[in-house]
Amino acid sequence: MLGPEFALIPRINNYYIKKILLKVERDAPSTKVRDVIEECVHTFMLQPDYKYVQIVADADPA
Repeated sequence: MLGPEFALIPRINNYYIKKILLKVERDAPSTKVRDVIEECVHTFMLQPDYKYVQIVADADPA
């Protein structure tokens, strides 16, 4: 796990952008990894303190 770090443009339209990079072994089953990430995001979004946070997941970012 690398981050959280500010993006190259740290704020757009009063949205602060942070990036977190998760490195996963190539032989790890991608569906299981995506399910775990989706479950973590869902659990995070259930917290009332973070109801205005938006999370975008990107597989294989360039």
